[in-house]
Amino acid sequence: MTVLYGIGTVLRVILRIALLPVQAILTLLMLTIGFIGGLANLVCWVLGVFFVIGGICSFINGSASLG
Repeated sequence: MTVLYGIGTVLRVILRIALLPVQAILTLLMLTIGFIGGLANLVCWVLGVFFVIGGICSFINGSASLG
């Protein structure tokens, strides 16, 4: 029983060391995707504001109709 516990402990340490780069890469990938998503959200928000302002301006100038 003690031998199995020792083997399990050694395997656990080896797996932790081996999987550390995988965890680091996945964490960086998650942060990158979150950053790109935030930028896309900002760009779409700005475009939406421009479209709303442009629609209001064209409606005021009479170049657009409601229907």
